[in-house]
Amino acid sequence: MANSINTNYGASVALQNLNATNRALETTQGRINTGKAITSAKDNGAIWSIAQSQTVQMNSLDAVKQSLQRGQSTIDVAMSAGETVKDVLGQMKSLVLAASDPSADKASLDAYEEDFKNLAKQITTTIQGANFNGVNMIANLDANGVVVNKSDAATQTATGKSLKALASADGKNAIEVTGLNFGLYTADGRTGTVAGTATVAGAAGSATNAGASGVKVASDSFTAARTAAKVHSDAGLGTAANETARTAEWSNLMKQVDDSITYVTSSLTKLGTGSKALDNQLTFTSKLQDTLETGIGNLVDADLAKESAKLTALQTKQQLGVQALSIANSSSSVLLSLFR
Repeated sequence: MANSINTNYGASVALQNLNATNRALETTQGRINTGKAITSAKDNGAIWSIAQSQTVQMNSLDAVKQSLQRGQSTIDVAMSAGETVKDVLGQMKSLVLAASDPSADKASLDAYEEDFKNLAKQITTTIQGANFNGVNMIANLDANGVVVNKSDAATQTATGKSLKALASADGKNAIEVTGLNFGLYTADGRTGTVAGTATVAGAAGSATNAGASGVKVASDSFTAARTAAKVHSDAGLGTAANETARTAEWSNLMKQVDDSITYVTSSLTKLGTGSKALDNQLTFTSKLQDTLETGIGNLVDADLAKESAKLTALQTKQQLGVQALSIANSSSSVLLSLFR
């Protein structure tokens, strides 16, 4: 090439190489600063798009985990209340057993009856307070949050709220745990006595109501059993001679209590199974989230050891490029010697 002061090809090449080195150095420094090899679509559109999709799914799983955790807490509250109800029913059973003692006098029966009614109230209070996040799984509540006790076919089958928790990031799958009804019956179901014999109608809460489920004890169960156990001189109710422990009456009430305990126990087992299902799903969701995070990292994360080595090489190359450009720029000054 002719010697020229207008065109310096060597300087142009040196400048291009230096600019390329500076761009590579800038890229490497960005990867070191962010820890990512791909930070935007211009780095690699396809990989960036896949990573973004997986990131959205991973972040959505946070909502799934929160839903599952709320579900676990709701079931835990219901189970705690159920355990209390079961314990109270056990105390009721002890009172019925004590009342069936033929030697129990009226004062003792009065005391037993008062305790029984207080325990029945405690059950209602317990299940009414078994709320978490506005959900009560073991009681049918009215608009005012008051327990709707079972009195007819409609309220006998009404249950607490069933629990649904998210099980997937797309919201299409859910885990459902069915609500229960630990509410008391409002009436024992006995119709009275005829010639000293208790007549059981088989209505709500009575031991003969095979179709009834749940807590079969009513707040007046003890009173009804005690009234029916009286010995009457005639068919009227106003001339009771004395109170005796009629085995059939106390046996009927005992069966109601036993059936209630069995129901509550089996219901707690169902709640425990539901809680375990939520726990398993929560564990899976956490593992899935970790796996997605690892996959996203494999796609976009930078190899910092490699980038560190590249940084040193590029810094050296940059210095050499500056020197090469300096040499190329000085070549035109040689032409001055021709005019001396």
